Amino acid sequence: MNNNDILAGIAARIEGFAPPPHVRNLRFDETLALDRYEPGAAFCTWAPTEDFAIPGPGGFIFGGYVAAVTDSVAHFCMLTILEDGQFYSTADLRVSYFRPFIERRYAVEARLITRTRGQAHIEVSFLDTNSALAAKASLVQRLRPPPQS
Repeated sequence: MNNNDILAGIAARIEGFAPPPHVRNLRFDETLALDRYEPGAAFCTWAPTEDFAIPGPGGFIFGGYVAAVTDSVAHFCMLTILEDGQFYSTADLRVSYFRPFIERRYAVEARLITRTRGQAHIEVSFLDTNSALAAKASLVQRLRPPPQS
């Protein structure tokens, strides 16, 4: 299966397309939708439920979930630029929060900023229902060559 097939399967939510265990365990297969993608970008909708919120007044979404969504959406973006079978790992992930995460729907956009032979830099933005920036993240992805056959 090539990268485009993987992205198409995720976007279409093809029945029988088994998401990786981390996606199931974090319930992203229920709450995170890949709306569209293009070379160097991925556009998603995240609809966190009350289960993602810290108990108590305000119902704020736990920041660790935001970081996990960041890494997942950046992964979609990476699949648009990698050769089939090429690997990478997240070397750095930083999230800046500008508004409390209290809404139950966010637009999440990942964009490639720059790429070298060894690294890719991705920015991920979370927009609330008023299109206000709720958080912005930057990631450094360390690229590895495809395994030799």
